[in-house]
Amino acid sequence: MPSVITRWSGKCPDRQKRDHLSRYLTVLAEINHGYWAEHPAPIASINRAMHSAAGIVPLTGPTWREFDIPVEGRIVVSGDIIRSDFGDSRESSSVVAERLRESGLPVSMSDAPYQTCDTSLDRCRLRGIDIIVFDPRRLYPGNDRLSIVFLSDTGCPLIEGCLVEVQERGIFAGSQPYGPDEVACQLAAPSLHLRYMHETWLDCLMAWIKWHFLDELCYWRNEEWPDAKLYNDWFASAAEKQGLIESRDAVFAKLCDEFVVECDTWIDRAERNFQGNEAQ
Repeated sequence: MPSVITRWSGKCPDRQKRDHLSRYLTVLAEINHGYWAEHPAPIASINRAMHSAAGIVPLTGPTWREFDIPVEGRIVVSGDIIRSDFGDSRESSSVVAERLRESGLPVSMSDAPYQTCDTSLDRCRLRGIDIIVFDPRRLYPGNDRLSIVFLSDTGCPLIEGCLVEVQERGIFAGSQPYGPDEVACQLAAPSLHLRYMHETWLDCLMAWIKWHFLDELCYWRNEEWPDAKLYNDWFASAAEKQGLIESRDAVFAKLCDEFVVECDTWIDRAERNFQGNEAQ
């Protein structure tokens, strides 16, 4: 099967729930960072050659970031952050634009190459976790982020608490001035490019997030919410046996364990591929 771009959107008006979710994801981010620290460059020779040809350097900087910052200036926000559903049921850009206008937000439409719509803000706050997901192949640099970052302090109920992916990352530490037409920050709908590794694991993680934290979460990987009934039955059964809080912790611990198993499995595959190529 080909690679897949997973997508998610939604909102959580409850700040306490948002912060609680971030604490869980910090644990996952630290596990993930340990793998990047050991394998900053692809293991398999074919992936190393591709990186060398493209001028991609090993990942030696931060592999995750915890956001809790105000942003001021011209902030461009993709209308996709409020778009309902995916696939055939996906809202059109014109419908999204009308929803933004009705909320009092400005709208900018573009037709190239596909019709899109954006809005803009002059201030907001970003809170949450953004993780560069470990893959010993490092197939999709720049499209390998698990972003659970929430938009707040917007003054607009339509987008307050929405999930975003921060595309401009160099502006957060400074107070440098921006011209009236200069973009200080770009916020898009989150997505993650995968090929086999982490696909079903991400399905379960997103189902867990929806079950415990984000009732309004939408998710797509080839279809909407693959195997959601299986996961929801598991969560319900665990909650009945252990209680809601204990089962939430137990399922998350299982997700972390499965993440470790999958990382170790794919490292082993990449190492065997590397050794096989080196022997030729």
